[in-house]
Amino acid sequence: MSIAAQTGIEKIERYTIVNGLSNNNITSILQDKRGFLWIGTEWGLNRYDGRIFKQYLNDGSDGLPSLSIYNIAEDKEGILWVGTGDGICSFNPFTEKFTHYSSSGGKVFIDKENNIWFNSATEFCLLNRSTNKIEKFPLTFQKKETKSNNYILSFFEDSKNRFWIGTSFGVKLFDRKTKTTTSYHYPEEGNVHLVANNCLGIFEDYEGIIWTGTWGGGLLKLNERENKFENFKLSYPTANDGVNTIFSLNETQLNDERVLLATTRVGLVLINPAKSKHGEALIEQIIKDGKQENEFLSKYLSEIYKDKSGCFWIGSSSGLHKIDLQQQAFKWISLPVVAENNRIFHVVEDFEQPQKKMYLTTQQGWWKMDVATFAIEPHKMPALHAGLLNNLNRYIITKAGYWFTSEQGFGFYNPVTQEVKDLTRLIEPDPNKPIRNVRTGRIVEDDYGKIWLTYFRSGIKIIDPISFKVTSLPGQPTDKETLNGKTIYDFKKAPDGSIWVSVDSMLYQINQQNLSFKTYLNFMPTTNKQATKELVQPRIFFDNKGKMLLITTRSILEFSNQKLFQLYPENGLTNMLIEKLTQDNQGNYWVQTNNGFYKVSNDFKQWINFTNKTGLDGMADVLEISHTSSNHLIVPSKGRLLYFNADDVPVSKQPIPIVITSVKTKDTTYYFPTLQSTSVNISYTSGIEIELSATSFSNEKENKILYKLEGWDDGWKELVNASTIRYEQLPSGSYTLLAKAVNNAGIESKENATLVFFVTPAFWKTWWFILLCLVVVVAGIYTLYRYRLNQIVKEERLRSKIATDLHDDIGSTLSSISFYSETIRQQTSEQLPQLTPLLNRMGESSREMVGNMSDIVWAINPTNDDIKHLATRIQTHAATLCSLKNIQLQFECNEEMYSLKLSMERRQNIFLLFKEAINNALKYAECSIITVQLSKQKEQFFLLVKDNGIGFEKDIVEDGNGLINMQKRAKDIGGICSITSKQGNGTSVEFTCSIT
Repeated sequence: MSIAAQTGIEKIERYTIVNGLSNNNITSILQDKRGFLWIGTEWGLNRYDGRIFKQYLNDGSDGLPSLSIYNIAEDKEGILWVGTGDGICSFNPFTEKFTHYSSSGGKVFIDKENNIWFNSATEFCLLNRSTNKIEKFPLTFQKKETKSNNYILSFFEDSKNRFWIGTSFGVKLFDRKTKTTTSYHYPEEGNVHLVANNCLGIFEDYEGIIWTGTWGGGLLKLNERENKFENFKLSYPTANDGVNTIFSLNETQLNDERVLLATTRVGLVLINPAKSKHGEALIEQIIKDGKQENEFLSKYLSEIYKDKSGCFWIGSSSGLHKIDLQQQAFKWISLPVVAENNRIFHVVEDFEQPQKKMYLTTQQGWWKMDVATFAIEPHKMPALHAGLLNNLNRYIITKAGYWFTSEQGFGFYNPVTQEVKDLTRLIEPDPNKPIRNVRTGRIVEDDYGKIWLTYFRSGIKIIDPISFKVTSLPGQPTDKETLNGKTIYDFKKAPDGSIWVSVDSMLYQINQQNLSFKTYLNFMPTTNKQATKELVQPRIFFDNKGKMLLITTRSILEFSNQKLFQLYPENGLTNMLIEKLTQDNQGNYWVQTNNGFYKVSNDFKQWINFTNKTGLDGMADVLEISHTSSNHLIVPSKGRLLYFNADDVPVSKQPIPIVITSVKTKDTTYYFPTLQSTSVNISYTSGIEIELSATSFSNEKENKILYKLEGWDDGWKELVNASTIRYEQLPSGSYTLLAKAVNNAGIESKENATLVFFVTPAFWKTWWFILLCLVVVVAGIYTLYRYRLNQIVKEERLRSKIATDLHDDIGSTLSSISFYSETIRQQTSEQLPQLTPLLNRMGESSREMVGNMSDIVWAINPTNDDIKHLATRIQTHAATLCSLKNIQLQFECNEEMYSLKLSMERRQNIFLLFKEAINNALKYAECSIITVQLSKQKEQFFLLVKDNGIGFEKDIVEDGNGLINMQKRAKDIGGICSITSKQGNGTSVEFTCSIT
């Protein structure tokens, strides 16, 4: 880093109970394998994910042995081990269950072989993880001072796998193979080294050197060659003896030098080991108790820990502190106390030595700043012209000094010689107009050394610095393109030497040789009055490549080839007000807005907000962003200024992927489900609550968490002011939740966190219930089928029995009656001739009844239910009758119909209808040919009885009882019977009905 002449840390963030910590007294810090930061306190354990602190305050058998946490360690399986005031316990992050192992309080340590060590007063212990048995190793303390306490204070394993133990009587080296201990301590002659023997935190630097802090004795450094620890006392002009009580050590690199960071009783100490000698360690800086925001609010610092992103976390008695070295490029420089309320308007580089000296202008006077040391002292001003110089508007730097415009005029100033030229009357010769009302604004120097400046509502004045001749633009009020009475908003000199002027919604291009105008009217193509108001009066900016930009309050445009191209935003207007713009040597733009200031890529696609990084919570006191010749950017504010090198600003890194910490349903909590490949199922009646964590601690306040439930959410949503999202009563099915981290530069995490879960449906929508219902329906149908089949069988058996009984009993009886009547007729025909007609009638009736009975038996018999039997009976009956009358019978029936079934009722009525039709033909038609046809037409049964007889008239058709009976039989079975007859053309009877 090159912003300061000395090693330094400027920006420190602080977290307390206000931010969610359970207690402000921090005792231990650890980052686990999953990226979470664990903080032990005097009252409870805390987990921090970069957004939310989660507290673990349950103690007892199902929680911590004690809420007083000593330290935290993690084993290879990701299980946390916690040393407390009442014993050692483990914590499983995947179940959030605590397991107790020892009732003795102490610190816990896990070595590279995954062994669990902890201390208990004057002995240290090894836990056998397979048997949970504890092996104890006592330590001997050979102190002369018997009243002092004997304690084991720390454990450490170095890169050579040596196991070190820090105690209240020196550092002990324990050989884990031989179970022997070597003590490194100083003789206590006259108690001189009593404090140096009280060893606290042990640390190994990047060169492999072992260091340890002591309680009041400074630093100890292991001399490997002589196998002893050397003592270094810390000294600092403003520090007391508390600086030599060092609790914890770490290291970093600042200004290309390695420095040790030590937590002490007086604050955070930066020590340069390379400059330490003769028993004295050089302190570069002490960050201590004070009122400034970059200073600790407590002197008592317990531990310093470096996380995976390079941030340092410091525990203290007043909270947790963070140092992000990526933000140390930003340095705040304050004015002396006497000027802390002065607003800095301009940062003016020295015209002779811009790399070494700067001037800070305020309305109360100028200040001079040494760029190397940042030392600020008042700059003596010419008293006669103080008002002119203190109300500076704009300035340009020349080899001789500064030409400037002011709220009270215009002039030249050389701060070295104190030469001041008040040239206000050159531009306003009217003696009746007070000097204080001569307001000048923008100022440029043309290629000929002439000074151009704007005069309020009076156009442009051009001053020759040699002859002091003044030229006004415009010339005469009658000029076509007059500037009189208008406010010139901005004007700049282009790389080609022309002067560009912005006035309302017009641009002027002025040739500096002949002062001719080119005018570009209405360059804002909009009809919206409000939008026009927000877009007019643009500032003009020529970038490093000569590109002309127009900066309006709501957009940034490029003016090229007399056309406008909007660069930002791509469409419409931005929702913030754009105020100032500058550019660094790398081509990046720096833009000041009402929402802070941004580093912007040269294509205006990427905007990074630096307000939070630098502590600029508001921009009300900032008037401009200055860009120096050395590529430094300066943001002046009230009583102070922000100073940084654009080259030192860290590049935005890709954020760490999101971690799905837990998933909660109505009855179950799944911890780290994606890390454990856990199958997550929830009921359709339950909601699901998902906890997301972005374990990134560098600028974590600027990182965003975006999430989307595929198939449910329309797009990505931002998780704001919370760590959990919840979905209520989702429809059944499989769901995929995606989550990603996005930093303030718009860079997304490398991969999305993905959680697949399944919402179980209602039991009536499950496959087994549907299958059960299907089985029940099939079983019901089958039962109904079996019942119907049984009924059909029973019906057929009954029909067979009835047919048999009719045939055997009634048929035989009727035949007997016919036989007996015929016998009686024969025996009595001569004696009783009057009985002959009666007996003949009885015989005919009985024979007729036998025929009818035969038809009934045939109809009832289930073996005759197919059309084949019907066709055979029709053919037989017709053939018998036709042969008696000597009539030719033409019978047709398709064999494909033989297998078709007809119900008993249909079959009986069809046969009786046929008998009626053929009997009529035989009795009345006087025909020689009768045609009988059976067929299937469009799934319908079709019967045709046709003769070539004499036919009959229509009224006979309507009045005949036999024909009416035929119509009735057809209707009874849902059929249609049509009779067609013409006298001399025969008769046709057609019958159709459904087969089923």
